[in-house]
Amino acid sequence: MRIRKQISILLALVIALSMLGVFGVACSKPSVEDINKVTTANVFEAIKDAYKDVTGKEMPKEVADKLNDDLYSKIAQGTGYMEYAPYASEFIYEKTGVIIPPETLAIAIKAAVLVAGNL
Repeated sequence: MRIRKQISILLALVIALSMLGVFGVACSKPSVEDINKVTTANVFEAIKDAYKDVTGKEMPKEVADKLNDDLYSKIAQGTGYMEYAPYASEFIYEKTGVIIPPETLAIAIKAAVLVAGNL
């Protein structure tokens, strides 16, 4: 009887530890790189949304692709998300002739960064 109790306690302990292991993996924090990728993607979408709000049209695909490349490049070089607003404003103006004030983009970028939780 005593051996059965010890085995059941041992089995319960093994199950509990394995459950903790599963939860530990499932509840682990994302890496900084993962957060930065999500944040950058959110910022890009926010800039495209601001363009659509101003013009009523989607940003042309070739401009959006170049903007996305420029954004990732600038962020990789150490430019902060909030510091990217003037670059984006100038980039959009040069490529499309549409004027979106850097302040407007800064608000959109700040919201995107807050949503991603990376401020």
